[in-house]
Amino acid sequence: MNAPQATEDEARFDVVVRMPAGRRLEDVAKLADAAGIRPDHVETVMKALRNGPAAKIGAAVNRQRAEKARDQFTRAGLSVELTPVLSLSAVTTGAFDNLFTCPNCGQRVTLPENRQCPNCTVFVDKVTDEMILRRKLREKERAALDFRTARDQQHAEKSAKESLEAQIRAEIRKELEAEYGIKGGGGGGVRKGVVAAAVLALAAAAFVGGRGTSAGWTMAGLFGSGNANSQAAKAGKMLDKLDAGAAAGGSTAAAAAAYGGPATGDPDVDDPLVQAAGGKRVGAKGISVEQAVAAAQTLAKSVGYKTAGTDGAAAGGNPAPTGSADGTAAAGGAPAAAGAAPAASFSPRVRTLLAFDLTRLLAELGQLPRSREMLKALRAIPAHAADAALSTAAGVADAEVRAWTLASTAPGALRPAAERLISDAQAIADPFWRTKALMQAGVIAARQPHLPPELARLFLNKSAEGLKTIQGPQQAAAMGDWTVALGEVLLAEATARAKVGQWTQARTIGAQLEAMIAQAPDASAGARLHAIDYQLKSLTGEADKAAGALAAGLALAAREPDLAERAALLRAMAALAGGTADGAMATAIESVKTAALPKNGYERARAMTMLALLHADAGMRARAGEYTQLALSTPQLDAAEAMELHADLLLRGDMVTAKSLHGAGLYADAEAMLRRLGELLL
Repeated sequence: MNAPQATEDEARFDVVVRMPAGRRLEDVAKLADAAGIRPDHVETVMKALRNGPAAKIGAAVNRQRAEKARDQFTRAGLSVELTPVLSLSAVTTGAFDNLFTCPNCGQRVTLPENRQCPNCTVFVDKVTDEMILRRKLREKERAALDFRTARDQQHAEKSAKESLEAQIRAEIRKELEAEYGIKGGGGGGVRKGVVAAAVLALAAAAFVGGRGTSAGWTMAGLFGSGNANSQAAKAGKMLDKLDAGAAAGGSTAAAAAAYGGPATGDPDVDDPLVQAAGGKRVGAKGISVEQAVAAAQTLAKSVGYKTAGTDGAAAGGNPAPTGSADGTAAAGGAPAAAGAAPAASFSPRVRTLLAFDLTRLLAELGQLPRSREMLKALRAIPAHAADAALSTAAGVADAEVRAWTLASTAPGALRPAAERLISDAQAIADPFWRTKALMQAGVIAARQPHLPPELARLFLNKSAEGLKTIQGPQQAAAMGDWTVALGEVLLAEATARAKVGQWTQARTIGAQLEAMIAQAPDASAGARLHAIDYQLKSLTGEADKAAGALAAGLALAAREPDLAERAALLRAMAALAGGTADGAMATAIESVKTAALPKNGYERARAMTMLALLHADAGMRARAGEYTQLALSTPQLDAAEAMELHADLLLRGDMVTAKSLHGAGLYADAEAMLRRLGELLL
């Protein structure tokens, strides 16, 4: 005999929440917290609503719980639906209410004799299963369309807000530059902020045309034998696209004149340093070295730098002994060690290489006139031209600085400027650094949304052509660096797609990046590509996949046996991933610290130096100071190793700190630190 079935007298309900049109998830999360909803429930609901317009938060719950949920989530700004569920109820006695449930609209109505529903005017006997299915699908599609409309509206509001913020920042930056007497350091001023929205629209149109991906780039094609003629034709097509924005009949000279400069079109003749030394005469390029140095020192005074031989420099041209650029702080703001060597003990070559790094930093911060004049003054010194290593370093720095200046180039002058940059970079004698200069130019071009995407790809294609000329172990390293540079370009393209709401295309670029990771030439390149993938997955809202990408990258980094190299790799990964806030990254950093503490000599000092610079990059000055002290207290360092350690900690540390201060809007503090660095290095 069958057991009797359980019956229930209490009604049960399914609870479903929906995202109303025009509502943002961030606002819902804040209201949910105020409504008293548990944080873990809020996180679960937010995750479900990111993947669809509705989420089921309760199944077969009693009326009390259902009504409580409806009250809370309604106050959180969501639409709540309570749907009764079927259950066995005890038989009750009572009279029939003569109401009939319409199969089309679902309302309980009194049917007339012709059995036409008075609510929806449909004859109930003619309702078919197809009609019911069509109605349900229509409701679902309407809800999905409402969700997409709300999401697109949210992205449009975000883009408008970013454009307005960029304009306001440009105006504030121009005011501050005028206040601090910085000449031309704004990188474009208000005019660029005003046209930012128009440039973004042009970039979106370019991406829609199929130019925003790495289609056609394969590892075999770029690193293999390749057809030289086809590569040249591809580069020519890219250069032709750079001229698309120029006016008909435009030229470099006309574009320069339109921007208020001389009408020569020659950047050497038009340069302010040459004009100052040559009395603004066109063709005044045959100046002596003494005249060039004197002009550089005059310009340095005008922007606050004090070089050897200028007023205020230390006696004999040597800066005062310091623990940092100002003698008070090391990387990240830690006090200098008592035994720190004075900056004057750095060799001339180390000092010059650091000066080249400072020119790169100034260009990245938008202080292009300063950067160009410093680089010109350094290259005018005869000893630098005679030293092959310094000459190569100057060529690489020159390519990177000029890449930053391309965004301010007139449309008609962009192609000639790009061609000159490529030609000068290809003149670098060392094939490894020649390739490195071009790939860095590509990454820099990709970071500037005002430039067409073809420009970054042009530099990378030219760089790939040079990979085959590198011999020995350097070729593998160059291939890894090139792959990472391509990954950075893809990230920039995905970011541009996301800013205009093209999420599907952004995720497609993410799939291309995953394919590149599978072809990574070595563990170091794979780890850095995973860090880029982490930032891209975070951009597209795929938090779980982002965490997995970072974990995979850190696992590859952990294979590096040398602690100093592993710390340097973690620093590169942190920069590519967008920071050190992730718990897995913090754990990896702590493991390197733990392994390095018992060691003596260069390995420990170098590892701690890299970790100090890593935290300084992220703006974590206190943590950077802790690692600085650990590096400076390393025993058993010889004189040469100690000098290199001090250079990295005291000067490069100040450079990354100045960049962090500038990024945080502390322009006065950043400017003071840059001036102190100029006093030491010029």
